[in-house]
Amino acid sequence: MEKDPLSYEIRTDMAEEFLKRHPKLKPQDIYRWLWEGEFGMGSMTGNFTLEEMQQDLRRARQLPGMNLFPVWENQGLGMKFLRINIARYADADCPLITLIELSKRSADIHSDTLRFKYDWAFMKTQAVASGHLTMDDLNDFENSISFHTTPEVEYSEGFLSTFGSAYRIVPRSMFFAKFPEFKPEDSSHQEVLDESEN
Repeated sequence: MEKDPLSYEIRTDMAEEFLKRHPKLKPQDIYRWLWEGEFGMGSMTGNFTLEEMQQDLRRARQLPGMNLFPVWENQGLGMKFLRINIARYADADCPLITLIELSKRSADIHSDTLRFKYDWAFMKTQAVASGHLTMDDLNDFENSISFHTTPEVEYSEGFLSTFGSAYRIVPRSMFFAKFPEFKPEDSSHQEVLDESEN
């Protein structure tokens, strides 16, 4: 596993933010959030045409949960990827074709299976401590899949009905390089990452 440049406090803040924004999570929703944060969009990476993006944009505008989020949010705990809210992105007059190009670049990001498993163990403790789920809930889910193979698992129906699949996962550094205006004001997390890469 690569050395984790993020402190326990930063990881805890990111976990708490995700749990707070999604109060009705199921174990598979936490798993998928972490999975996409480490491996990208997985089987959804085929959705790269402008027509498909425009269809997703129409769907995004109909989902109640999409208005609750800004243009981007962190995906997983690795600070590798961002989840882009297609509706908010388009409302900010950002070109859809650029989002397609950035999505394609997700395959260039190195994934780490051990890190994913470490993040899963970390999120289990955070979810139990927050009262969202019990350890039995999380362990039962883990036992229901071939966890050792880190399979791709879809979000729960409840999560999809609220937030849908009308989003894209893009590399964090590439997104902020293309759109510096969206870089967070408190860039302490990014500074930690930048230092670790040098």
